[in-house]
Amino acid sequence: MESEFRINTSNIMHTFLLSPSAPETVMFPALRVRFRRTGLLGLLSLLLCSPTVFAQVALSPVAIAGSDLEAYAASTPFTNMINHSGVTVPFVSGATNFDAYFADPVSAYANANYVNNWQSEVSFDLPLTGYVDFDLGAMYSLNKMAIWNVTVENVTVTVFEELNRPGQVTGNFTLPNHWYNPFSYSVSILDFGGVYPGRYVRLTINSAYKYSASDNFTYAIIGEVVMSASPLVQLPSLTITRDQNGGVVVTFTGTLQSAASLNGDFVDVPGNPQGTYTIPKASLGAAEFFRARND
Repeated sequence: MESEFRINTSNIMHTFLLSPSAPETVMFPALRVRFRRTGLLGLLSLLLCSPTVFAQVALSPVAIAGSDLEAYAASTPFTNMINHSGVTVPFVSGATNFDAYFADPVSAYANANYVNNWQSEVSFDLPLTGYVDFDLGAMYSLNKMAIWNVTVENVTVTVFEELNRPGQVTGNFTLPNHWYNPFSYSVSILDFGGVYPGRYVRLTINSAYKYSASDNFTYAIIGEVVMSASPLVQLPSLTITRDQNGGVVVTFTGTLQSAASLNGDFVDVPGNPQGTYTIPKASLGAAEFFRARND
């Protein structure tokens, strides 16, 4: 008897067959997997290497995807949150290292002139609530948000792959009050405590500071929003099944590779099959091992 076993690396999906005589340690390039037997054929794995890690860059949204709030005036539009207006030190979206940029104390400040900010319409219905959806233009792995905030108090950040599907809440955050900073104000870094894949980021505003405690109104005012992002690597997929005639069907994405042994050299399957690769029952013989890699 043999058992199917699958593992993921940063850009390769491995699927292979294991028997009771299989070695307890299997070596791949930059990968070691150790097996712990839980029965004659029951196998668990411990992945001992880390996946590829990409540097997180400062990424500006490419558009405002939606909001249930409005801008106070034409001089304070939503786009002021994504156009780098008022940022003290310029950065290149998609290229500048996020952590290095914000490690510079000067980079952490923005010009407080109102024409650099988005300002909502005045709200007498307190606490002020609403949301703004940011479109990043493509899928990314996200772990932080930088926000130059003036008046927003409590927010929730949610990441979506598609806005018409459920999102993942990254956290609830309380921002500092910068009503009384007439010249410049510092950035807030919201750490998600993990990595979230998505294209859209929703900033839900749960409350905003009033200028004076006696005021019965307020505004939402934000200067700039920048994400800490890295390219989202889509892993290939691979499954092995039997067809009704007893043959083996390998279903995969990416490029299919095979080897005669677990420790052997994996090479592209001849003919460059796309999507599926079938081995008829009559052609089944010695063990063969498959993996899929990203193109």
